Amino acid sequence: MRVAETIELDQHTECELRVLAKRPTVEARLQQGGRMVLLAAVGRPNKNIAFEATLDRRQVAL
Repeated sequence: MRVAETIELDQHTECELRVLAKRPTVEARLQQGGRMVLLAAVGRPNKNIAFEATLDRRQVAL
């Protein structure tokens, strides 16, 4: 199973992504992107990221 590339986020960036991923007025693709980065930062496998972000595994791999 492929694991997303490790991403190191500083506290400010992580906070910004969390807000972006939860804001109801943001475009869906930006919300999904924010969720993907946050999940990759904690080392989740692509398959799990795809499931949690409701995306195809191939989209996550990109």
